[in-house]
Amino acid sequence: MTLRTNAPRAKARWAALLVTLSLVLGLMATAALAAPTNSAISLEQCRNGASSTPNNCIALGGGTGWVNGNVGATQGHLLEGYSIPYRAIMTGLPTGVPVTVTLGYDITHSGKHAIDYLTQYERLDPHAFFGHPAETVDPTSGVSGLDSTSDTEPITNPNNLSSAASTGFNNLAAAKKVITIFGGTIADGSFAYEAFGDPNAAQSEARVSFTFTALSSTAVLAWGGHIARGDQWNGASASAISGSPYHMRVKAWTLGNVGNQDRSLSAGAVQAGPSSITTAPSASATFTATLNDSATVNGDSPTGNVTFKLYGLGDSTCAGSTIFEKTVALDGSGQASTTGTAVGSVIGSNQVTAAGTYKWSVSYAGDGGNGSSQSVCNESTTVVAPTFTHVNDPAS
Repeated sequence: MTLRTNAPRAKARWAALLVTLSLVLGLMATAALAAPTNSAISLEQCRNGASSTPNNCIALGGGTGWVNGNVGATQGHLLEGYSIPYRAIMTGLPTGVPVTVTLGYDITHSGKHAIDYLTQYERLDPHAFFGHPAETVDPTSGVSGLDSTSDTEPITNPNNLSSAASTGFNNLAAAKKVITIFGGTIADGSFAYEAFGDPNAAQSEARVSFTFTALSSTAVLAWGGHIARGDQWNGASASAISGSPYHMRVKAWTLGNVGNQDRSLSAGAVQAGPSSITTAPSASATFTATLNDSATVNGDSPTGNVTFKLYGLGDSTCAGSTIFEKTVALDGSGQASTTGTAVGSVIGSNQVTAAGTYKWSVSYAGDGGNGSSQSVCNESTTVVAPTFTHVNDPAS
Protein backbone atom coordinates (compact mmCIF):
# COMPACT_ATOMS: atom_id res chain seq x y z
CA MET A 1 0.00 0.00 0.00
CA THR A 2 1.32 3.39 -0.90
CA LEU A 3 0.98 6.36 1.57
CA ARG A 4 0.21 9.57 -0.13
CA THR A 5 0.34 13.06 1.37
CA ASN A 6 -0.88 16.41 0.21
CA ALA A 7 2.44 18.25 0.22
CA PRO A 8 1.13 21.77 -0.43
CA ARG A 9 -1.42 21.50 2.37
CA ALA A 10 1.15 20.15 4.83
CA LYS A 11 3.56 22.92 4.00
CA ALA A 12 0.83 25.50 4.64
CA ARG A 13 0.06 23.95 8.00
CA TRP A 14 3.71 23.97 9.00
CA ALA A 15 4.03 27.59 7.89
CA ALA A 16 0.98 28.58 9.96
CA LEU A 17 2.37 26.73 12.97
CA LEU A 18 5.71 28.49 12.63
CA VAL A 19 4.00 31.90 12.41
CA THR A 20 1.94 31.13 15.51
CA LEU A 21 5.02 29.93 17.39
CA SER A 22 6.92 33.06 16.38
CA LEU A 23 4.10 35.27 17.65
CA VAL A 24 3.95 33.43 20.97
CA LEU A 25 7.70 33.63 21.43
CA GLY A 26 7.60 37.32 20.52
CA LEU A 27 4.89 38.02 23.06
CA MET A 28 6.78 36.09 25.70
CA ALA A 29 9.92 38.07 24.95
CA THR A 30 8.01 41.35 25.13
CA ALA A 31 6.41 40.35 28.43
CA ALA A 32 9.79 39.33 29.80
CA LEU A 33 11.22 42.71 28.87
CA ALA A 34 8.25 44.57 30.36
CA ALA A 35 7.85 42.46 33.48
CA PRO A 36 9.13 44.05 36.68
CA THR A 37 12.26 42.52 38.11
CA ASN A 38 11.92 44.19 41.51
CA SER A 39 8.86 46.43 41.59
CA ALA A 40 8.49 48.41 44.81
CA ILE A 41 6.26 51.15 46.21
CA SER A 42 7.14 53.40 49.14
CA LEU A 43 4.54 55.61 50.85
CA GLU A 44 5.85 58.91 52.24
CA GLN A 45 4.32 61.91 53.98
CA CYS A 46 5.65 65.35 54.77
CA ARG A 47 7.14 66.55 58.04
CA ASN A 48 6.90 70.31 57.58
CA GLY A 49 8.52 70.99 60.95
CA ALA A 50 7.33 72.84 64.01
CA SER A 51 5.66 76.19 63.33
CA SER A 52 8.71 77.97 64.77
CA THR A 53 11.13 76.07 62.51
CA PRO A 54 9.22 75.21 59.32
CA ASN A 55 10.61 73.48 56.26
CA ASN A 56 9.29 72.71 52.78
CA CYS A 57 7.99 69.32 51.68
CA ILE A 58 11.09 68.30 49.75
CA ALA A 59 13.71 65.58 50.12
CA LEU A 60 15.80 67.06 52.93
CA GLY A 61 17.01 63.95 54.71
CA GLY A 62 17.65 63.90 58.41
CA GLY A 63 14.04 63.12 59.29
CA THR A 64 12.48 66.29 57.83
CA GLY A 65 10.59 67.00 54.63
CA TRP A 66 9.49 63.83 52.83
CA VAL A 67 9.84 60.84 55.15
CA ASN A 68 9.03 57.15 54.97
CA GLY A 69 7.60 57.26 58.48
CA ASN A 70 5.18 58.90 60.89
CA VAL A 71 4.80 62.56 61.85
CA GLY A 72 4.96 63.35 65.56
CA ALA A 73 3.47 66.26 67.48
CA THR A 74 6.64 68.38 67.14
CA GLN A 75 7.44 67.37 63.56
CA GLY A 76 4.57 69.10 61.78
CA HIS A 77 2.17 72.02 62.04
CA LEU A 78 -1.21 71.77 60.35
CA LEU A 79 -4.72 73.12 60.72
CA GLU A 80 -8.02 71.34 60.38
CA GLY A 81 -9.07 71.83 56.77
CA TYR A 82 -5.51 71.45 55.43
CA SER A 83 -4.55 68.34 53.46
CA ILE A 84 -1.71 66.11 54.63
CA PRO A 85 0.75 65.80 51.69
CA TYR A 86 1.48 62.22 50.57
CA ARG A 87 3.53 60.68 47.81
CA ALA A 88 4.29 57.12 46.70
CA ILE A 89 7.63 56.52 45.00
CA MET A 90 7.43 53.52 42.66
CA THR A 91 10.49 51.81 41.21
CA GLY A 92 11.16 48.80 38.98
CA LEU A 93 7.91 49.43 37.13
CA PRO A 94 6.97 47.73 33.86
CA THR A 95 6.41 50.43 31.24
CA GLY A 96 3.26 50.47 29.16
CA VAL A 97 1.49 48.01 31.46
CA PRO A 98 -1.66 49.06 33.39
CA VAL A 99 -1.22 48.80 37.17
CA THR A 100 -4.00 49.19 39.73
CA VAL A 101 -3.21 50.52 43.20
CA THR A 102 -5.48 50.65 46.26
CA LEU A 103 -5.20 53.27 49.03
CA GLY A 104 -6.86 53.20 52.44
CA TYR A 105 -7.37 55.95 55.00
CA ASP A 106 -9.08 56.24 58.37
CA ILE A 107 -12.18 58.40 58.14
CA THR A 108 -12.85 57.88 61.87
CA HIS A 109 -10.58 57.07 64.77
CA SER A 110 -11.69 56.62 68.39
CA GLY A 111 -15.11 57.93 67.46
CA LYS A 112 -13.77 61.15 65.90
CA HIS A 113 -13.46 62.22 62.28
CA ALA A 114 -9.90 62.04 60.92
CA ILE A 115 -9.28 62.11 57.13
CA ASP A 116 -12.69 62.59 55.58
CA TYR A 117 -11.71 62.70 51.89
CA LEU A 118 -8.79 62.91 49.46
CA THR A 119 -7.55 66.00 47.63
CA GLN A 120 -4.67 67.29 45.55
CA TYR A 121 -1.30 67.17 47.35
CA GLU A 122 -0.66 70.90 48.01
CA ARG A 123 -3.26 72.42 50.34
CA LEU A 124 -1.55 74.22 53.23
CA ASP A 125 -3.23 77.63 52.81
CA PRO A 126 -4.14 80.01 54.32
CA HIS A 127 -1.00 79.91 56.49
CA ALA A 128 -0.99 83.33 58.17
CA PHE A 129 -2.14 81.68 61.39
CA PHE A 130 1.42 80.38 61.81
CA GLY A 131 3.11 83.68 61.00
CA HIS A 132 5.02 82.53 57.92
CA PRO A 133 4.26 81.57 54.28
CA ALA A 134 2.88 78.14 53.48
CA GLU A 135 5.42 75.41 52.83
CA THR A 136 5.85 74.33 49.21
CA VAL A 137 5.16 70.70 48.31
CA ASP A 138 7.34 69.09 45.62
CA PRO A 139 6.39 65.41 45.11
CA THR A 140 9.30 64.71 42.76
CA SER A 141 12.03 66.17 44.96
CA GLY A 142 14.96 63.78 45.22
CA VAL A 143 13.52 61.35 42.64
CA SER A 144 15.42 60.75 39.38
CA GLY A 145 14.65 58.81 36.23
CA LEU A 146 11.12 60.13 35.78
CA ASP A 147 9.53 60.46 32.37
CA SER A 148 8.50 64.08 31.77
CA THR A 149 4.83 63.14 31.41
CA SER A 150 2.44 63.90 34.27
CA ASP A 151 -1.28 63.29 34.52
CA THR A 152 -4.19 63.73 36.91
CA GLU A 153 -7.38 61.87 37.70
CA PRO A 154 -10.40 63.54 39.33
CA ILE A 155 -11.33 62.56 42.89
CA THR A 156 -15.08 62.20 43.37
CA ASN A 157 -17.19 63.04 46.41
CA PRO A 158 -17.49 59.95 48.64
CA ASN A 159 -21.14 60.89 49.30
CA ASN A 160 -21.01 59.88 52.97
CA LEU A 161 -19.85 63.26 54.27
CA SER A 162 -21.77 65.56 56.54
CA SER A 163 -23.66 68.29 54.71
CA ALA A 164 -21.05 70.88 55.71
CA ALA A 165 -18.10 68.65 54.76
CA SER A 166 -19.72 67.77 51.43
CA THR A 167 -20.18 71.46 50.70
CA GLY A 168 -16.53 72.03 51.56
CA PHE A 169 -15.46 69.29 49.13
CA ASN A 170 -17.72 70.54 46.36
CA ASN A 171 -16.44 74.10 46.79
CA LEU A 172 -12.83 73.08 46.18
CA ALA A 173 -11.44 74.08 42.80
CA ALA A 174 -11.30 71.20 40.32
CA ALA A 175 -7.50 71.39 40.35
CA LYS A 176 -7.56 70.65 44.09
CA LYS A 177 -9.59 67.45 43.67
CA VAL A 178 -7.14 65.25 41.74
CA ILE A 179 -4.58 62.50 42.19
CA THR A 180 -1.39 63.19 40.25
CA ILE A 181 1.18 60.90 38.65
CA PHE A 182 4.64 61.98 37.53
CA GLY A 183 6.22 59.68 34.95
CA GLY A 184 3.03 58.12 33.64
CA THR A 185 -0.69 58.43 32.96
CA ILE A 186 -3.80 57.54 34.94
CA ALA A 187 -6.66 55.81 33.14
CA ASP A 188 -9.61 58.14 32.69
CA GLY A 189 -12.49 57.25 34.97
CA SER A 190 -10.52 54.62 36.87
CA PHE A 191 -10.82 56.32 40.28
CA ALA A 192 -13.34 54.36 42.33
CA TYR A 193 -14.28 53.74 45.96
CA GLU A 194 -13.84 50.13 47.01
CA ALA A 195 -15.25 51.04 50.44
CA PHE A 196 -16.71 54.35 51.61
CA GLY A 197 -16.28 53.62 55.31
CA ASP A 198 -18.85 54.37 57.99
CA PRO A 199 -18.63 57.90 59.42
CA ASN A 200 -20.82 56.82 62.34
CA ALA A 201 -18.49 54.01 63.40
CA ALA A 202 -15.84 54.48 66.08
CA GLN A 203 -13.17 53.14 63.71
CA SER A 204 -13.62 53.01 59.95
CA GLU A 205 -11.46 52.96 56.82
CA ALA A 206 -12.28 54.11 53.31
CA ARG A 207 -10.53 52.53 50.32
CA VAL A 208 -10.06 53.85 46.79
CA SER A 209 -8.38 52.40 43.72
CA PHE A 210 -7.26 53.67 40.33
CA THR A 211 -5.18 52.42 37.41
CA PHE A 212 -2.02 53.99 36.02
CA THR A 213 0.46 53.20 33.29
CA ALA A 214 4.12 54.04 33.86
CA LEU A 215 6.17 55.57 31.06
CA SER A 216 9.44 55.11 32.95
CA SER A 217 10.59 52.47 35.40
CA THR A 218 10.26 55.06 38.17
CA ALA A 219 7.10 57.08 38.78
CA VAL A 220 5.55 59.09 41.61
CA LEU A 221 1.95 59.32 42.77
CA ALA A 222 0.90 62.34 44.87
CA TRP A 223 -2.28 63.28 46.73
CA GLY A 224 -3.54 64.81 49.98
CA GLY A 225 -5.63 63.64 52.90
CA HIS A 226 -8.12 66.29 54.03
CA ILE A 227 -8.04 66.83 57.81
CA ALA A 228 -11.65 66.79 59.00
CA ARG A 229 -12.85 70.09 60.46
CA GLY A 230 -14.68 70.18 63.76
CA ASP A 231 -17.16 72.77 62.58
CA GLN A 232 -18.16 70.44 59.72
CA TRP A 233 -18.65 67.41 61.98
CA ASN A 234 -20.46 68.90 64.99
CA GLY A 235 -17.19 69.40 66.84
CA ALA A 236 -16.25 65.71 66.57
CA SER A 237 -12.86 66.12 64.87
CA ALA A 238 -9.83 64.04 65.75
CA SER A 239 -7.39 66.90 66.45
CA ALA A 240 -8.40 67.02 70.12
CA ILE A 241 -7.79 63.35 70.92
CA SER A 242 -4.53 61.79 72.06
CA GLY A 243 -2.36 59.63 69.85
CA SER A 244 -2.09 59.54 66.07
CA PRO A 245 -5.55 59.29 64.50
CA TYR A 246 -4.64 60.28 60.93
CA HIS A 247 -3.67 57.13 58.97
CA MET A 248 -2.97 56.66 55.25
CA ARG A 249 -2.09 53.28 53.72
CA VAL A 250 -1.09 51.67 50.45
CA LYS A 251 -3.23 48.56 50.68
CA ALA A 252 -2.37 46.70 47.48
CA TRP A 253 -1.29 46.86 43.86
CA THR A 254 -1.30 44.41 40.98
CA LEU A 255 2.49 44.07 40.99
CA GLY A 256 2.64 41.98 44.15
CA ASN A 257 2.96 42.47 47.87
CA VAL A 258 3.23 46.06 49.18
CA GLY A 259 4.35 45.22 52.71
CA ASN A 260 3.46 47.45 55.67
CA GLN A 261 2.53 50.78 54.13
CA ASP A 262 0.81 52.69 56.98
CA ARG A 263 1.76 56.29 57.79
CA SER A 264 0.28 58.16 60.75
CA LEU A 265 0.11 61.79 61.88
CA SER A 266 -0.11 62.83 65.51
CA ALA A 267 -3.12 64.87 66.63
CA GLY A 268 -0.61 67.05 68.47
CA ALA A 269 0.57 68.42 65.11
CA VAL A 270 -2.95 69.58 64.17
CA GLN A 271 -4.79 72.62 65.47
CA ALA A 272 -8.37 73.73 65.05
CA GLY A 273 -9.20 75.94 62.09
CA PRO A 274 -8.04 79.55 61.81
CA SER A 275 -10.02 82.61 62.80
CA SER A 276 -9.56 86.36 62.48
CA ILE A 277 -10.97 89.43 64.16
CA THR A 278 -12.30 92.68 62.76
CA THR A 279 -13.04 95.47 65.21
CA ALA A 280 -14.89 98.79 65.29
CA PRO A 281 -13.75 101.09 68.13
CA SER A 282 -15.54 104.25 69.19
CA ALA A 283 -15.26 107.24 66.90
CA SER A 284 -13.39 110.30 68.07
CA ALA A 285 -14.98 111.89 71.09
CA THR A 286 -14.69 114.85 73.40
CA PHE A 287 -13.70 114.11 76.97
CA THR A 288 -15.01 113.10 79.38
CA ALA A 289 -15.84 110.08 77.14
CA THR A 290 -16.75 106.42 77.57
CA LEU A 291 -14.87 104.41 74.93
CA ASN A 292 -16.23 101.17 73.52
CA ASP A 293 -15.16 98.60 70.97
CA SER A 294 -16.91 95.80 69.10
CA ALA A 295 -15.49 92.75 67.38
CA THR A 296 -16.51 90.16 64.82
CA VAL A 297 -14.70 86.83 64.80
CA ASN A 298 -14.41 85.44 61.30
CA GLY A 299 -14.23 81.67 61.19
CA ASP A 300 -16.39 78.59 61.07
CA SER A 301 -19.41 79.39 63.27
CA PRO A 302 -17.16 80.60 66.11
CA THR A 303 -18.28 80.37 69.71
CA GLY A 304 -16.63 81.29 72.99
CA ASN A 305 -15.29 84.55 74.39
CA VAL A 306 -13.35 87.62 73.27
CA THR A 307 -11.38 89.89 75.57
CA PHE A 308 -11.20 93.62 74.96
CA LYS A 309 -8.22 95.57 76.31
CA LEU A 310 -7.86 99.37 76.33
CA TYR A 311 -4.42 100.93 76.71
CA GLY A 312 -3.52 104.36 78.04
CA LEU A 313 -2.09 107.46 76.38
CA GLY A 314 1.28 107.12 74.72
CA ASP A 315 1.10 103.32 74.46
CA SER A 316 1.30 102.92 70.69
CA THR A 317 2.20 99.20 70.76
CA CYS A 318 -0.19 97.93 73.45
CA ALA A 319 2.81 96.80 75.45
CA GLY A 320 2.06 98.57 78.72
CA SER A 321 -0.58 98.12 81.36
CA THR A 322 -4.22 98.22 80.40
CA ILE A 323 -6.64 100.77 81.80
CA PHE A 324 -9.65 98.60 81.00
CA GLU A 325 -10.29 94.89 80.34
CA LYS A 326 -13.55 93.08 79.69
CA THR A 327 -14.35 89.58 78.43
CA VAL A 328 -17.63 89.10 76.56
CA ALA A 329 -19.24 86.01 75.00
CA LEU A 330 -19.78 85.91 71.25
CA ASP A 331 -23.36 85.95 70.03
CA GLY A 332 -24.71 83.60 67.37
CA SER A 333 -23.18 85.74 64.63
CA GLY A 334 -19.67 85.68 66.09
CA GLN A 335 -19.94 89.25 67.39
CA ALA A 336 -19.32 90.87 70.75
CA SER A 337 -19.06 94.38 72.20
CA THR A 338 -17.78 96.05 75.34
CA THR A 339 -21.38 97.08 75.95
CA GLY A 340 -22.30 93.41 76.34
CA THR A 341 -22.55 91.40 79.54
CA ALA A 342 -19.17 90.62 81.06
CA VAL A 343 -17.88 87.11 81.54
CA GLY A 344 -16.06 87.37 84.84
CA SER A 345 -14.78 90.59 86.38
CA VAL A 346 -14.26 93.89 84.58
CA ILE A 347 -10.87 95.47 85.20
CA GLY A 348 -10.51 99.24 85.26
CA SER A 349 -12.69 101.75 83.45
CA ASN A 350 -13.28 102.73 79.85
CA GLN A 351 -14.21 106.26 80.83
CA VAL A 352 -11.35 108.63 80.04
CA THR A 353 -10.80 112.26 80.95
CA ALA A 354 -7.57 113.13 79.15
CA ALA A 355 -7.19 114.11 75.51
CA GLY A 356 -5.13 111.90 73.24
CA THR A 357 -5.21 108.59 71.36
CA TYR A 358 -6.19 105.36 73.07
CA LYS A 359 -5.42 101.94 71.60
CA TRP A 360 -7.50 98.76 71.70
CA SER A 361 -6.55 95.13 71.25
CA VAL A 362 -8.97 92.21 71.07
CA SER A 363 -8.21 88.51 71.51
CA TYR A 364 -10.29 85.42 70.81
CA ALA A 365 -9.74 82.25 72.83
CA GLY A 366 -10.86 79.83 70.10
CA ASP A 367 -13.17 76.81 70.24
CA GLY A 368 -13.34 73.27 68.87
CA GLY A 369 -13.57 74.44 65.27
CA ASN A 370 -11.58 77.67 65.32
CA GLY A 371 -8.12 78.59 66.47
CA SER A 372 -7.34 81.53 68.69
CA SER A 373 -6.61 84.92 67.15
CA GLN A 374 -5.47 88.38 68.13
CA SER A 375 -6.18 91.76 66.59
CA VAL A 376 -3.29 94.07 65.85
CA CYS A 377 -2.65 97.08 68.07
CA ASN A 378 -3.83 99.76 65.71
CA GLU A 379 -7.51 100.14 66.53
CA SER A 380 -7.70 103.52 68.21
CA THR A 381 -10.04 106.21 69.45
CA THR A 382 -8.93 109.83 69.65
CA VAL A 383 -10.31 111.92 72.47
CA VAL A 384 -10.02 115.69 72.03
CA ALA A 385 -10.41 118.52 74.50
CA PRO A 386 -13.56 120.62 74.13
CA THR A 387 -13.20 124.01 72.40
CA PHE A 388 -14.01 127.06 74.54
CA THR A 389 -14.86 130.51 73.13
CA HIS A 390 -13.20 133.29 75.11
CA VAL A 391 -15.48 136.31 75.82
CA ASN A 392 -13.86 139.57 76.89
CA ASP A 393 -14.94 140.80 80.33
CA PRO A 394 -15.90 144.53 80.00
CA ALA A 395 -14.86 145.05 83.59
CA SER A 396 -11.34 144.02 82.98
